[in-house]
Amino acid sequence: LLAAILGNISLSQLSVNPDDPAYKYLSAAELATLRARDLTNQLLTFSKGGSPIKRDASIADLIRESAKFSSHGSEIQCNFLFPPDLWGVEVDPGQINQVINNLIINSVQASPSGGKIEISAENIILENNQMESLPRGKYVKVSIKDHGIGIPKEHLKKIFDPFFTTKPEGTGLGLASAFTIIKKHGGTITVNSEIKSGTLFSFYLPASNNANSRSKSEEIPPIKGMGKILLMDDEALVLEATSEMLKNLGYEVIAACDGSEAVSAYLKARELMKPFDVVILDLTVPGGKGGKDTLKELLEINPEVKVIASSGYSDSTIASEWREHRLRGFLSKPFSLSDLAKTVHEVLSS
Repeated sequence: LLAAILGNISLSQLSVNPDDPAYKYLSAAELATLRARDLTNQLLTFSKGGSPIKRDASIADLIRESAKFSSHGSEIQCNFLFPPDLWGVEVDPGQINQVINNLIINSVQASPSGGKIEISAENIILENNQMESLPRGKYVKVSIKDHGIGIPKEHLKKIFDPFFTTKPEGTGLGLASAFTIIKKHGGTITVNSEIKSGTLFSFYLPASNNANSRSKSEEIPPIKGMGKILLMDDEALVLEATSEMLKNLGYEVIAACDGSEAVSAYLKARELMKPFDVVILDLTVPGGKGGKDTLKELLEINPEVKVIASSGYSDSTIASEWREHRLRGFLSKPFSLSDLAKTVHEVLSS
């Protein structure tokens, strides 16, 4: 549902002048949709789902974006300190946004009178046994420090426990999900606090081999292209919205509602000597043939087929280890027009 909503918002923005008041309302709706996505992902972290779907990212951009959003409307000022040569990281951006969001909200709530939150990141090389929970290697260390009321010593050992909270309206999921996410990324998270002096949260993420992860400011507009795409999704709303997004990007689109229909369309296109350049498959099709079985059939027909998997759930190993399953790309729902354009362009160019 969120994929259909976000897709239609993206399409609406294409037809509205950025100076039009309606564009502002659409942007607000887009932001609310992304917040709903983050909440859903947070719940998935504690269910059978939650495996990170990683890609190279600029941790500095993730921090700035999430911190400004989380502190909006408060009396808190976020100060950022990042070195120009900060290493990139390979992470699930949505999940790391959750971590930063939860830590910032915790700091904001601990600073009812306002003040400053100092957010920094640095490159760290750990040797053997330097940190008990981490092997040697290159890491990016992120620190978030507030000057609020602090955390009592008797609570420090419990703050990462699911459902532990001292707040009347708290769920106890925020810091627990942050801990779980960082662990699943191969890192660790620590906390130091003193009453009336503030709290320092630090988390470590393995550095990416790609040191030149593109920053947000360098991102280019949605890339248009040409080609024939087979799109399979069992949700009619998602199928329609994604089809329109692809058409707006310049692609010819044939839609299918399940795996059987997708395989038939693929075979027919080959017979007519008008093959598909890319296939996008929804992983989960209740009561029908999903992406996993469809992928297997397509690979038997054509071992070189370029398939992108799409899903709102990450409990399958296909989602978190898509390269090992001979996929060319992965789209995590809900995805924006830019995400869709970038993924398809990269697969076509590979």
